[in-house]
Amino acid sequence: MSRRGENIYKRKDGRWEGRYIRGYRSDGTIHYGYIYAYTYKEVRQALLPLKQTEPSRKKQRSLMDPTIASWTTDWLAFRKEELKPSTYATYQYKIQRYVLPHIGGKRLSECTNDTIRELIVRWKEDDQLSASTIKSIFQVVNRALGSAHKKGYLLEDICDTIILPKVKRTKINALSASEQRRLEKAANKAPEGLPTLLALHTGLRIGEIAALTWENIDFSKRKLYVESTYQRVQLPSANGRKTSLVLGETKTSASQRCVPLSSKLIRLLKKWKAQHLGESHLFTKNGRPAEPRLLGYHFQQIAKKAAIGRVHFHQLRHTFATRCMEVQGDIASISSLLGHSSAKTTLDIYVDSLFEQREQLIAKMEQQFA
Repeated sequence: MSRRGENIYKRKDGRWEGRYIRGYRSDGTIHYGYIYAYTYKEVRQALLPLKQTEPSRKKQRSLMDPTIASWTTDWLAFRKEELKPSTYATYQYKIQRYVLPHIGGKRLSECTNDTIRELIVRWKEDDQLSASTIKSIFQVVNRALGSAHKKGYLLEDICDTIILPKVKRTKINALSASEQRRLEKAANKAPEGLPTLLALHTGLRIGEIAALTWENIDFSKRKLYVESTYQRVQLPSANGRKTSLVLGETKTSASQRCVPLSSKLIRLLKKWKAQHLGESHLFTKNGRPAEPRLLGYHFQQIAKKAAIGRVHFHQLRHTFATRCMEVQGDIASISSLLGHSSAKTTLDIYVDSLFEQREQLIAKMEQQFA
C-alpha cells in the first residue's frame, strides 16, 4: 500500500496515480506531472527516477530570478565570442570591480530604478569616480540589464530613465607650431623618435602605432594601413591592479583606415626598416611588440629634451588634427584620417580648434558686403 508523502493514490476507476514536481511557474506555484498504472508498484517504480531529478524551489528560483552576479556572468559568457578580447576584459573588470561589490547579491526582481540611482551615488561618493568613468561603467550595466529586460527577467527597463552626472568636456590642447618644431627636432635626433614623428604626421593613437607591422606599410603607394591596436587592459583582481597586454582589432570599424604618408616619413621608415631586419612589427622589445607605455616613456624623454612642458602622447594626435584644420582641411577628410565614426565626432572634439576658421569666415563675409 502507499505510504504518507509518496503522492500515490488509488483512483475511483481502479488505476493508481502518482504525482511529481515538473517545475515552477513564473508566479512561484508548483507545476505537477502525473503517472498512471494499474498497480501501486508500477507507479512507484516509474516515479523514483523522476523524483530524483525533481527541481527544488531554490534551484528553480535561481533559474527564473537570477542574481545580478549570475546574470552578468552568463551575459558576458554569451557575448564573449562577439566581443574583442580587450572589450571583454574591460567589461569584466568594470562589472567585477564596480558593480558586483555593491549589488551582486540582489536578484533581478528586486532591482528598480532606485537600485541603479543608488549605485551611481556609490560610484560617485564611495569610489570617487569621475562623471566620464561613471558613464562608461553605466553603459555596460545598461547593456546587461537591457538584455535581461528583453528576455523577460525584468518587467521594465530600469536604466531607461536614469540621469547621469554631466561630463565636463575638457579642452583639447594641441602643441603650438613652435613647440611642434622643437619636438620634431629632438625626435629626429633620438634613437626612439620615430613613434613621435608618426603620431605628429598621421594622427595615429599610441596603441595603433605599437601594433604596426611592416605589412601595414605600402612603400610603393606611400600608404599606411591601420588594422590593429595594442593596449594594456585592466583585469579583475583582489587589489584591482592586475593588467594584461592585448593585441586586437582597432577601436571601431571606422578606425581601420588608410593614411597617406609624406616623403619624409617614407624616408624615415625605410631607414628604420634597414636597421631592424627580420622583425615583423615596427617597434619591438625582446622579440615582441613594444607596449604603448614604453613608447610613451620614450616620448616623455624627447619632450623633456625639447623643453616642452607637461604633455601627453595623445596630444600629438590632437596636434595633427589641429594642423590639418589650420591648412583649411575639410572635416570629412580629417575625420577619416583620424578614424572617427563620423564627422560629428570630429566636430564635437575639435570645435574650439575651428575658432580661427570661424573668424576668417566672418572677415570674408564682411569684406563681401562692405
